[in-house]
Amino acid sequence: MPTVAGGDLVFAFDERGLLREIRSARDRSLFVRHETGVSWWRLELRDRASRPWSVTARDARACEIVAAGDGLRLTWSAIDAAPGLVVRAELAPWTPSPTPSPVATGEGAGGGAPVATGEGAGGGLACRLVVEGLGPDAALWQADYPVLPGLGAGERSPTPRDGCRLLVPTAGGQVIRNLAQARLSEPDANAGSFAYPCDLTMQFMACYREGGDGLLVMAQDAEGYYKQFTLRREEDRGLTLAVAHFPAGMPFSDGRFSPAYPVALSACDGGWMGAAERYRAWAIQQPWCARGPLHARRDIPSWLLANGLWVWNR
Repeated sequence: MPTVAGGDLVFAFDERGLLREIRSARDRSLFVRHETGVSWWRLELRDRASRPWSVTARDARACEIVAAGDGLRLTWSAIDAAPGLVVRAELAPWTPSPTPSPVATGEGAGGGAPVATGEGAGGGLACRLVVEGLGPDAALWQADYPVLPGLGAGERSPTPRDGCRLLVPTAGGQVIRNLAQARLSEPDANAGSFAYPCDLTMQFMACYREGGDGLLVMAQDAEGYYKQFTLRREEDRGLTLAVAHFPAGMPFSDGRFSPAYPVALSACDGGWMGAAERYRAWAIQQPWCARGPLHARRDIPSWLLANGLWVWNR
């Protein structure tokens, strides 16, 4: 069974490139397990008449799986419904960079060398998807990856029935504690779609069990491209979590599409705080946080910090 590992996370596939397991290398908790394998990507396409249709890894008659450095490259082809379409997924170990110490910026500001804090320890797997062979008869509307069906359905894993928690960073963040019965969104009790930027203030979600491992899914997108984190709950089959990516000029028919950023997955403990700290280790090195916290910066006018009332109209 082809496998790839990064940090404390292990992915296992069958010979068709279908996902069999996602597990923790530390205590072998199973986040996802499917005996027959499932597609972990889905493409929504449009034909010349703008009629929608979709393809997944199950529609490919050929899959090549090769080592790529310390990672794995999977290439699907011979898709009868879309001749010439080729889909490639690359998974590579991801190791967080050392978390830099706060840096004050502006006139007279001092510097700061990167200092490892331990918050980003662990790492995981970074996933990228490339779609080639797009054209007027198979134009891309939406690419979902990774798609994680039955999240938490494995043995010794968080499930909706045994205390599963879901961290959703809307506004200041919320934890859905009763995942088996909680309403996932206003339009649909059993499904939800959360956009970034818009509904989400951060680009991640995490499913975990109190006192056990959790699975963090985060987009490492420093440019802020539009994307959606989607949820669907199925009775006795756990939760499906997916990240939806959208090409410019939908439907996109210009040959090749690949999002400009990876989606990283990581096994983490410490509940919602552990997941948030793992995301924070990456986020504070991005343009919107790299200047450090407000109290340490010297390019912020004093009247702004002394303001008595903030009104944020979203």
